[in-house]
Formats: sequence, structure tokens, C-alpha cells
Amino acid sequence: RFPGPKEIEQITRHHACALYYSAVIYYQRSILRQPLNEIQHLVEQSLYHLEAYTKHTEHKIVAGLFWPVCVTACEAEDRELRLRCVEIMDRKVRHGIGAIARVKEVVLEVWGRRDDSDCGQNILWQDVMKDLGIDILLCYRHWTSYRYAEAITTRL
Repeated sequence: RFPGPKEIEQITRHHACALYYSAVIYYQRSILRQPLNEIQHLVEQSLYHLEAYTKHTEHKIVAGLFWPVCVTACEAEDRELRLRCVEIMDRKVRHGIGAIARVKEVVLEVWGRRDDSDCGQNILWQDVMKDLGIDILLCYRHWTSYRYAEAITTRL
């Protein structure tokens, strides 16, 4: 079923916030090379919005979020956050979003390498994707969320 106007507003807000937090996570880790422990509050914020988005879109006809899920999950450090990430990915797989299974493969490999390494914080998901030979389309342009994010930015 298609979401109603009020649901669309909630879905769009959570979508935009998940994109925002995952972009900040990406910037902090991939560009500034911040340690994992310094960005866990961002992972938690992104995860909150990903969970809300997933809840609101449970039985709706909407596209899935890949990039924010991948970035957020790969940078989750503690067991609780990781379990929450796995739940989101498993729900998406159950709803027929097949590419998320490949995202989960990358995430689990990143976690495994970090857990087995002395310098695990320096393991980046982009390098793991390259090593595994996995090429997944993690980004798409969702016009509604783009418009909402643009509106938020212009108000700041």
C-alpha cells in the first residue's frame, strides 16, 4: 500500500536524517580518519532514523535505503548497535530487497576483520568491498528526501 501524506512526511524526515547522519559518519571516518569510538554517537543517531524509517515503511511500496545502512552498520562498534543493524538488514531481505544481502556480506566481513585485527579501526568498508570484488549500487536519488534535506539546509 502507498503511504498517506502524514506517513510520507515522517518517512521523508527519517530518510533525510539517516542520509545526513550517514554522510557525517562517512566524512568523519573516510575523510578525517576519526577513530570508531569517537563516532558511535553518530552511528546511534543514524540507526535511530533507519529503524524509524524501516518501521514506517514496513508494508508500504517504497524504495530501500542502501548507502546509509551500509555506512552506519559498517561503523557500528559494540554488540548492541551491531544487532540492531543486523535486524534492519534482515527485515529488508525478508521484504525482497536482495541487494541488501550483499551489503550484509560486506558489513559482516568488516566487523570480522576489525574484531580479528589489532588495528581494526583502520579497516574501511570501501577497501573490504574492493577486496571481495563486490560492486553494489549503494546510492540513488530519492527526490522527496532530497527536497526535504534541501529545505532543512536552507533553514539553517
